[in-house]
Amino acid sequence: MSADIKSVKKSDEEDINAFTSEERNSIVQRLKDNGSHYAPLVEFLFRTGARPSEAIALQIKHLGKEYRSITFCQSVTWSASGLKLKQGLKTQSQRVFPCGEGLQMFLGSLVGDLPDPDRFLFLSIESKFVNIDRFADREWRKVLTSLGIVERGIYHCRHTYITFCLDSGMDAKDVAKLVGNSPAMIYRHYAGSKKDLIAPDYWLLFTLNLH
Repeated sequence: MSADIKSVKKSDEEDINAFTSEERNSIVQRLKDNGSHYAPLVEFLFRTGARPSEAIALQIKHLGKEYRSITFCQSVTWSASGLKLKQGLKTQSQRVFPCGEGLQMFLGSLVGDLPDPDRFLFLSIESKFVNIDRFADREWRKVLTSLGIVERGIYHCRHTYITFCLDSGMDAKDVAKLVGNSPAMIYRHYAGSKKDLIAPDYWLLFTLNLH
């Protein structure tokens, strides 16, 4: 087993280049059309903005009642002896992610009729931890190339989720809480990189309120 942590380069974390909604949908659909074992994992990353290390460490017992929440509380780390399941996350001990109706249905389809609480949601074909590097080499890059999408690492699924949240008008502090980052980090790496920001015309609002 190979750690997904090892595949996340510093440039992947800091080089924000989100996929468009069309690209995101095309990637997931192409993986499904190809019969990829890892299509659900990629869709989950796009849906939640979770770090790959958190997603791979997720077990059914971490899903709330009726799949209304996900508790991220452990991650997969790389050690001298190989992959190791570690309690806690990169920046916190745990976080609770609230699930909308669509995500609840998606999680239900993953769990199926045999909800063994200790079962990991995302495993390799060999029932081991997912080797992200191998998946990237064998499928991810090929899918992006076939779709004419500029190559980016799988960590950009997280970047895409965060960017979409900000574009929808969500406050950076709330986005930070969802994905396990500090508000300062969100402002520095995401909100600060938005090229289409327009300052609100507070003078106009003030003038309108006078009438």
